[in-house]
Amino acid sequence: MESIIKSVASQVFNTSKNEIILKERLMGGLSNKIFIFELDKNLYTFRISGKNSEKFVNREIEYKNIELIKSLNINSQNIYFDTDTGYKIAKYVPGYILSNFEKPENYLKEVSKLLKTVHTSNLKSENNYEPYERLQTYEGYLNEFNYKHDELYIQLKNEFFKNKIFLDTTTLVLCHNDCQLSNIVVGKDNTYLLDWEFSGNNDPFYDIACVGNKEIGLGIKLLGIYLGYEPTIDQKNRVYLWRIFQYLQWYNVALYKYLIGLGEELNINFKVVADLYLKKIIYLFKLIE
Repeated sequence: MESIIKSVASQVFNTSKNEIILKERLMGGLSNKIFIFELDKNLYTFRISGKNSEKFVNREIEYKNIELIKSLNINSQNIYFDTDTGYKIAKYVPGYILSNFEKPENYLKEVSKLLKTVHTSNLKSENNYEPYERLQTYEGYLNEFNYKHDELYIQLKNEFFKNKIFLDTTTLVLCHNDCQLSNIVVGKDNTYLLDWEFSGNNDPFYDIACVGNKEIGLGIKLLGIYLGYEPTIDQKNRVYLWRIFQYLQWYNVALYKYLIGLGEELNINFKVVADLYLKKIIYLFKLIE
């Protein structure tokens, strides 16, 4: 890893490899590896894409959307982006990752402001997120291993799709589509939303559901702040349903990582992770009124 970082960064900044000082790896990601390096007393991040990440991320679209949101000043400054390798160098954003906070609910006003900045920007990506088609694509990757989904997954997916007409009654806006707390950095003077790999036009409630990644109650609290009033039952249900979808989606991603042996490299049992997602789906269906 160090040799790649030094080699690429030295070329980008037109300097000696010896001037590139590797500081640390940022923890938290289950796919990509993010490293901090120093050059001329300035800090930068270097992303090395995870194994087979091209299956899930279109780097050309990611790059275009990073350029699209520049004027919003909510992302780290991009320095270098290679759409072939996925290598990305950006200015390091000083601050604290929201997922590390004991009480992230104290910062939901900042998160709401952040999401509204994106959703009301009138910026349009050239791509839609297309969740249903994306889920079908992810399922297709498992077919490469002759994997057959079990009855529980099929049952839960069918139950979700009963709500498709309800979910489709919305206007698509620019969304991040992966704004879990680990992608939000609280700085001294600003709050940042990083990692735009899955960005595209989508239902804004999808982003709110993402914030409820670890605790759905956090997403519901954010919903009230975002709306500025007590959410209706339908609005809460929309968040619950998109969170269910996200678990269906990441269930397939986790199984794919399990099947390609990524769990052994990262010391994570992705089969256990996938099964946990199904349990969370069952719990969320009980919350829908």
